[in-house]
Amino acid sequence: MMKGTLAAVESATSVPRWRSLLFVPAHIPRFVKTAHERGADGVILDLEDSVPKDQKGAARRQLSDSVAKVGRKGKSVLVRVNRGLRALAADLDAAVVAGVDALVLPKTDSAEWVSEIANAVSDLERERNLAPGRIRFLAQIETPGEMIDPPVVRRAHEILAFTTNN
Repeated sequence: MMKGTLAAVESATSVPRWRSLLFVPAHIPRFVKTAHERGADGVILDLEDSVPKDQKGAARRQLSDSVAKVGRKGKSVLVRVNRGLRALAADLDAAVVAGVDALVLPKTDSAEWVSEIANAVSDLERERNLAPGRIRFLAQIETPGEMIDPPVVRRAHEILAFTTNN
């Protein structure tokens, strides 16, 4: 085991081994339609930065269909949600559906934030008769101020991995 490696990354049974993840703006149907053909191990349907504010509602409304299209051929399907509470609530309502493997959490800055999102997702899974805990989390660390203690966040909930935007 490498020093500093998170336990979740060490277990082949608990973590998908993604060599590549393709970001796809969730509001552009032609990109969604062909995303599963691009050779990536997983596709991230982006509801966050790549979607203009005035098109986020439409992206959310078509998300369930987009998940089905992207998940063809066994691709992992992830959804990157927005950070603000109102936008996040709308994103979770749209994204906690069958076929979503993970949520990408941008600007992750605390274990408490991950726990709050995990609790909301658990409630939605239960309400929608989805397998509990099926939807996992990938936390993005995007600024030096967000460089938090990864083991603390990892213990907040089962985190797949941490990513950074450089």
